[in-house]
Amino acid sequence: MEQNKYLIFIIAFFIFIPLLFSQEQNDTDAFITEEFNRTSDELIDTLLNDPGNNEKILSLSGRLYVLADAESPLFANFIERASQIEELRVHRNLIRDILIKGQELQEGGYFISYSENAAKIVQRLTWESDINTMQYEIIIINNNTNEEVFRKITTDNFVEISLHPGIYLFNITPYDFLSFPGDPSEWMEIEILHAFQPRIEKYSPNIFYLDQRAERIIYLTGVNLSEESVIYLRSKYNKSFEQHPVKVRILNDKRAMVYFDDRGLVTGTYDICVVNPGGIEARAGNFDIGYRKPMDIFYRMSLNPVIPLSGEVYDFFGSGLFLSGLTAAFEFVSSKRATFNGGVEFSASIFFINNALKFATSLEDWFKNLSTMDYSVAFTEINLNILFQKRIFNEKVAFTFRFGCGTSTFYGLGENVFSAHLNVGGSLLFMIVDIFHLDIGVDLSHYFIVPAADFIKPKIGFAWKF
Repeated sequence: MEQNKYLIFIIAFFIFIPLLFSQEQNDTDAFITEEFNRTSDELIDTLLNDPGNNEKILSLSGRLYVLADAESPLFANFIERASQIEELRVHRNLIRDILIKGQELQEGGYFISYSENAAKIVQRLTWESDINTMQYEIIIINNNTNEEVFRKITTDNFVEISLHPGIYLFNITPYDFLSFPGDPSEWMEIEILHAFQPRIEKYSPNIFYLDQRAERIIYLTGVNLSEESVIYLRSKYNKSFEQHPVKVRILNDKRAMVYFDDRGLVTGTYDICVVNPGGIEARAGNFDIGYRKPMDIFYRMSLNPVIPLSGEVYDFFGSGLFLSGLTAAFEFVSSKRATFNGGVEFSASIFFINNALKFATSLEDWFKNLSTMDYSVAFTEINLNILFQKRIFNEKVAFTFRFGCGTSTFYGLGENVFSAHLNVGGSLLFMIVDIFHLDIGVDLSHYFIVPAADFIKPKIGFAWKF
């Protein structure tokens, strides 16, 4: 009987002791859930009533990451609950961003605090959180003087301090849910380094014109510029969009040259940002990237030989090359950078066909042409064409495809003949100097006369860009 009592006691021990631990874990889980819900309620209240209090918002979101993992149902429920609130529904992604920032607080670092128009470096000291710890006590002493410079008890797993440059020692003592202290950590060393506030005093130019050929260099004058300074452009209206230079040349602590890749520039208004080691930043604006004018205007003069392919002119003169055409044209092409630039062309041409002007490959053929020079045909035309231009090799070469229509008048076909016609063609522009181009191309035109006529019109000339 006595043995049965011991056996019953042993069985009860192995049954009830796990139940006790299970109950303790359940109590801990319940506490964490209650604390998480209380903190999330406070975060929602702050977002609704004090949305500008970034320090409190980040502190509360950091506290949430101490209490639960980002993938836990607690977080999913919190985001869903916040999204049900009308004022926060449109900020669902913002809430996620805030929580991400809260998670970043666990990674340590620093930030800049501004008060009374002065920048103040605030260091953030973080440590790994413990789920069984309710609060932490942190002590910081000066390594040289052993003087205590900071002491704080906090429920977060980070503290924000503002210490002068130097070497310090710190340790952390955890406290459990009953406020009993645990074993303090060993003393650990932390070094605070100098950080210099940069300042931008002036810069030149204040705009990059993408339709102007020039080096993309910003000449910067300021204070506390160094080889470690990070200089870049940040969009004025989309803070997440940045344009970084291909090279930064620091001349001294007051002057710098910032080089950008011309083909990588995007239009917009930007702040010029200088970030020194330690995260201290200076900004200056507005720096613009844009265009001087919406259209590039080309004035073109071309020698326009003509080759008859069909019609009455072909029947009489044959299919020779007649060196007798002249064309003047204005082209209006979009100046914006794109795969193809669209535009329009207005042109006027005159052509004179006579055997004396026919291209001859031998002296015998030339004399033969002269013997039949009594009959001539001339025609004039006005054209309106649609253009598509592809610019390559840093806009030093451009291929232009054109099509359109026009009106023409033929002289010498018995009586003056008025006709409409269609055009299609292409040309290449080669930059000689900045605004001066060589223009080479060919057009095909179909004329609605009786009988219908077709002409190939090669051209070579010069174009001026305005």
